[in-house]
Amino acid sequence: MRKKCRHIKPSGLRCESPALREQNFCYFHSKMHTLGGYDRFSPLTLPPPEGPAAILLSIAKINDALLNGRIDSKCAGILLYSLQIASQHIESHIPTELR
Repeated sequence: MRKKCRHIKPSGLRCESPALREQNFCYFHSKMHTLGGYDRFSPLTLPPPEGPAAILLSIAKINDALLNGRIDSKCAGILLYSLQIASQHIESHIPTELR
C-alpha cells in the first residue's frame, strides 16, 4: 500500500494523492512545500502553463515571491493576469465529459 500525501488543504481535508517514493508529499505538493527555500535575490522561475496543476504552482510561487519582496505588486499583477488568460484557454480546450 502506497503512502498518501501529508499535505492538509485549507479546508482541513488531507490530500488523497499518492506520495512520491520515499517522500511525504505528492508531486504537486512536494513542489509547493519547497517554495520557502529560495534566496531573496534568486530569479523567479515558473513552469510552463500547460495545465491546472502548473498554473496553481505558478500562482503559489508568485504569491511567495510577492510576500517575500522578490517581485513588486505590478509584476505580480501582470504575471497573475497572464495565468488567468492561460487558465481560460486551458478550460476552453478540456472536453466537456472531463470537466
